[in-house]
Amino acid sequence: MILTIISIVLFIIVFIIVHEFGHFFAAKLFKVPVKEFGIFYPPRLWGKKIGETLYSINAIPLGGFVRIVGEDMEMGEDEPEKKEGQGTSLGFSHLAAYKRVIILASGVLMNFVFAWLVLSVVFMVGIPAGIVITSVEPNSPAEIGGAKVNDVIVGARSTEGELSGEIDPETFVDFINKHAGQEVVLKVERGSDIVELKTNPRAHPPAGEGALGVSLAEMGLPQKGLFDALWSGLVTATRILGFIYKALFDLITQAFVSGGGGLRGVVNSLGGPVLIFTFGYQAGSMGFVYLLQFFVSISLSLVALNILPFPPLDGGHILFILVEKIKGSPLSPKIRFRISKYGMMALVGLMIIVTIKDILGHV
Repeated sequence: MILTIISIVLFIIVFIIVHEFGHFFAAKLFKVPVKEFGIFYPPRLWGKKIGETLYSINAIPLGGFVRIVGEDMEMGEDEPEKKEGQGTSLGFSHLAAYKRVIILASGVLMNFVFAWLVLSVVFMVGIPAGIVITSVEPNSPAEIGGAKVNDVIVGARSTEGELSGEIDPETFVDFINKHAGQEVVLKVERGSDIVELKTNPRAHPPAGEGALGVSLAEMGLPQKGLFDALWSGLVTATRILGFIYKALFDLITQAFVSGGGGLRGVVNSLGGPVLIFTFGYQAGSMGFVYLLQFFVSISLSLVALNILPFPPLDGGHILFILVEKIKGSPLSPKIRFRISKYGMMALVGLMIIVTIKDILGHV
């Protein structure tokens, strides 16, 4: 359990570093100085300056940031200095629009690349074939025997026979039905442990429950070579991102369509840090590869959310640049600052509400 929690925390920190490194690298590419590369938000806990950049670890775990020269002039930043012999400023706000868009979009691009590479590793490593318990009915033989969601069934035996090796759901169900009314010992993998569970499958179960009272899902992924794994990782990452955008569209539609539940329905559909830790722990209990898959979905969710045209998200700042190109001049720094401030307040408020909802749902 402790190892899984540590893994979750480390993955979240990796997400932040990967995302902010995208902005950092793009800024450096266009020779814009970066004043600070921060993990989490201030107040600062630790910092070390290397070259022109201060690298810091901060106290509030809501993300990270890079302070690029010229990006936050609306907060009173001085005009960036010019290099000797150059007539153009090094500041972000003085770059061509397409360069600013590249810097802003590089964070989500890095999150996508990270998800792609992690998926490629999963395809290279592969997942052993098997079946996993996805739900357990109350008062069923499985629940009485101690079966839990995410238990991986690796074998079963009775006094008249045994099932082992690669097991698919159909073979397992046939074995259980043939030995209904007898004691059947299930051999399951639970985290890093192998557990044996004594069950008594029902000959006449309630409708829709089955002899044991469990729902099953087939698992497994054959190993692939490097190039096949990279291609499969790219295709899978793109498909998952498409599913996430469809889910986001359905969620937004739900807020405005009659009978969709409105804003209350949207909030109830969202999950915050508590839910991430809960699902992460469940995935980790099935094995490290499943934890990797879970965090791929989180990384791609960050891609989808961060590029939305809502300040202070990256997509919101890209929207400011689009408005600038349409009207022929940028919005005033004061307006941009106010819009971003109110957007941040809305996001923090939503996160607080969702976190409270998640905590109450797990009490």
